Amino acid sequence: MESVTEAGEVKDMATEGGQMKATPEGGETKRMPSRSFSRQASSRQFQRSKSILESGSYSRSSSILKSDEVAIETPEPVEEPLVVGFEALRPLDVKPEDPLPADPAGALHGVLENGMRYYVRKNAKPRNRAALGLAVSVGSVFEEDGEQGVAHIVEHLAFSATKDYSDHDLVHFLESIGSKFGPCNNAYTSLEETVYEILVPVDRPEILSKALHILAEFSTEIRASDEDLEKERGAVLEEWRLANNFRGRENKANWKFLMEGSKYADRLPIGEEEVIKSVPGQRVRDFFHTWYRPENMAVVAVGDFSDLEDVVKLINLRFAAKQGHDQGTNRPLTIPRFPVPSHNEPRFLCYQDPEASVSMVTITCKAPRTIARTVQDYREELARWMLLLALDSRLFRVSKQPDAPFFSGVSNTEVLAISTMCNSLEADCCEGGTLQALEQLLTEVARIRLHGFSEREIAVARAETMASLKTTYLQRDQIPSTEWRGNYVEHFLTGSAMPSIEYSSQLRKTLLEDITAEEVQKVAEHFNTTCSCTIKTTEPHAIANVEALKAVVAKVAEMERQGDIATWEEENIPDVLVKELPTPGVITGTNEFPEFDAKEIILSNGMRVCYKCTDFNDDEILIRGFAYGGISEVDEKDHYTCKMGRPIAREIGEYGHKPTVLAELMAGKYVFGSTTLGYYSRTFEADCAKADLEAALQVNPLNYFI
Repeated sequence: MESVTEAGEVKDMATEGGQMKATPEGGETKRMPSRSFSRQASSRQFQRSKSILESGSYSRSSSILKSDEVAIETPEPVEEPLVVGFEALRPLDVKPEDPLPADPAGALHGVLENGMRYYVRKNAKPRNRAALGLAVSVGSVFEEDGEQGVAHIVEHLAFSATKDYSDHDLVHFLESIGSKFGPCNNAYTSLEETVYEILVPVDRPEILSKALHILAEFSTEIRASDEDLEKERGAVLEEWRLANNFRGRENKANWKFLMEGSKYADRLPIGEEEVIKSVPGQRVRDFFHTWYRPENMAVVAVGDFSDLEDVVKLINLRFAAKQGHDQGTNRPLTIPRFPVPSHNEPRFLCYQDPEASVSMVTITCKAPRTIARTVQDYREELARWMLLLALDSRLFRVSKQPDAPFFSGVSNTEVLAISTMCNSLEADCCEGGTLQALEQLLTEVARIRLHGFSEREIAVARAETMASLKTTYLQRDQIPSTEWRGNYVEHFLTGSAMPSIEYSSQLRKTLLEDITAEEVQKVAEHFNTTCSCTIKTTEPHAIANVEALKAVVAKVAEMERQGDIATWEEENIPDVLVKELPTPGVITGTNEFPEFDAKEIILSNGMRVCYKCTDFNDDEILIRGFAYGGISEVDEKDHYTCKMGRPIAREIGEYGHKPTVLAELMAGKYVFGSTTLGYYSRTFEADCAKADLEAALQVNPLNYFI
């Protein structure tokens, strides 16, 4: 049914769209498009900037909106022609204290008589399909001792049997209409929510009605008899065993260490083996009856609907009469919140496991969660993401030094729990190198606190974020229904602001243009070891120890107090990627292929170019090149040189540019490129934004032909 993440969180096998899910540390992230220039740093940078630009907020909020009025969509800026639409977005006249629109833009939403919320939106991506979801604002942290794993068991039981379905009959029905188990219908259990998801065709009204009936069964009619429970124990235990690998063990230890002193520390969704084996059926039924109540739920329907009001009527028909069960326990019916204690002194953990394939150091600084509710909140979020981009760029450059203390380094901001977020630094290093890696990570954030960033670094971070914002805006009509479903689930769970993409793009563009280097520098204060900091090393053999880690922290802290950390030395960056472009050729012939609406041009060097225009995405161009001939044609003595040529070239530099210089040259451009050299053929591929087609055509052919 689900896969189990490294921390033990139970998730669906086919995560869809961009919906928020718990990360291995228990936080949340979004799955983003993979389009970015093929380098270590910028790939993470692009995904992170897309995360903040596509969501209303990366944070979680404890509040749940209670409005029962139909949403009034946020006023949108005047539409400009698509090609110049983003550039033509005019600055907004806003004040820092101005509130952000709280209602979810573009959706009919409200509250049924029984307290259940609903969201309905028309979206034709994909056509004739609807993404349905039932969100329950209850997860594993609500379990008591002796119940660890029960929230996940209830989720399993939902697909096994309900009041009107037995022996996985509902799964068989969904698969009979093309909703395959796994990719199209699934569920996940997290710390603070359980979400059921179905993707169904809508060409026949009775299918939509029956699919909503299934979700309604999940809401209050899951069957949890002793016999049903015994049937599902084996499947749940198998998922627990799959999670008990190196990564699962490491993240369980890390999570317990990170959330020490809170209930979260012992409530990973995968649960405990003994509980899964022996928990009584009555305990499972009590949990379900206590927490699965309409006021703790929302139903979401996003799809290619002909009439939204008809969908709302169906939701009323299927869900409005559902009621919670009489309680035989003294548990509260309101949703409780669980604090995470802060601490001024850093905590240390040296984790050793012989199955660890790489040594690693992780610095995590916890903080109360923030959520964007005002214009100033948006501005601070943008400054935070610009810091992460600029810091990752520095870490990427450090990793490419001849005596680099780590192979790769990355910074991040994520949510751990509904009340807690964190800022983190992580580096992979050679065995025995964790102390050096830790010192370098601490030094880099201290360097920022002391000296800040240069205007050029800020300009690069601004360009990357602005380019992400532009692509989000231009492709706003290509967002799949599954992603919208996830966004509305998130709105229900957190109460985060959810303005229209048009409005949020215009606002962020307004704010982004004048964020200062000082604002970005200020964010580095949140990476201080005095900010509820935890430091963990992971090694295959025990080398580092807590006292040595403490000594490194004290050393860097003293260097910062004394101002004994030099400013960052910048590299000389050329103005253009390719200094001398080759002599242009000419088109020597053309062909047309009306059967698939494509055209071909033949160039003077013999290359044939076939192209086709589509409306699949408004800001995406896909390129693929192919030629016969590969490794089999080289002499045997050159075999391994040929195979390793491309990886080596990427590490030492391409077309005269070091990797760090190339990364900065490509800042703000969405160009993903890759090459393949086989025994009998060679290929190159590119994925780029329309504005970056020239850069893609410069990078990929050079990769291909050198």
